[in-house]
Amino acid sequence: MVKDENKTKVELIKELKFLREEWKKGVFKDITERKQAEEELKNSEERLKILFDYAPDACYISDLKGNFIDGNKAAERLTGYKKEELIGKSFLKLNLLSLADIPKAAKALTKNIMGKPTGPDEFVLNRKDNSKVTVEISTYPVKIKGKILVLGIARDITARKQTEEEIKSAAVKWQTTFDAMNDAVSPHFRSGGCGRGDVFSPTL
Repeated sequence: MVKDENKTKVELIKELKFLREEWKKGVFKDITERKQAEEELKNSEERLKILFDYAPDACYISDLKGNFIDGNKAAERLTGYKKEELIGKSFLKLNLLSLADIPKAAKALTKNIMGKPTGPDEFVLNRKDNSKVTVEISTYPVKIKGKILVLGIARDITARKQTEEEIKSAAVKWQTTFDAMNDAVSPHFRSGGCGRGDVFSPTL
C-alpha cells in the first residue's frame, strides 16, 4: 500500500513536471509568435512609411477638422512648409487655399466625414513664398489605430495647365489669322476679280 502511494506520488510529480515544461514551452511559443507578429507589423509599418515619405505626389494625413497630422517630402516641396510647420495646422490657418476654393474644400471634408472619397478636384494653393501652384487633390477616409482620418494626395498640374493655356492661346491666334485672311480675300471674290467661272491658264 505504501509502495503504491509512493509510486503514485512519483508519477504525480513527474506528470506535474511534464505539464510545467509543456506550459513553459507553450508560453515561450506564444511569446515568440507574438514577438514575430510585432516585428512583422513594425517592418510593414516602416515599409509603408518609406512609401509615404518618398511618394512622388504630395501626400498628407489630416483629421476630420482639416488639421494636418503628417505630410511627406513632396508635400513640403509643394507647399514650401516643413512638416513641423504643417502639423497641427489646417489649410485655412496656413492660408493655403484661395477664398474661391474654400467652399469646395469644405464640401470635400463633409464627404470625408460621411466616409466618402473625393476628387480629383482642382485647387490653387498659396505657397509659403506667396507663389501659386495648381493642384489636383484626391482624398480618402482611412482608419488608423481605430481613428478615422483623411489621406490626401495632391498632384502638381501647373505645367499641364500652362501647356493647355498655350495650346488654347495658339488656337485663338490661328483662328484670328484665318478669319483675317478670309476677310481680306472675300472682297476680291465679290468684286468679280476672281469669279467662280474664271479660268486660270499659265503664260506660255
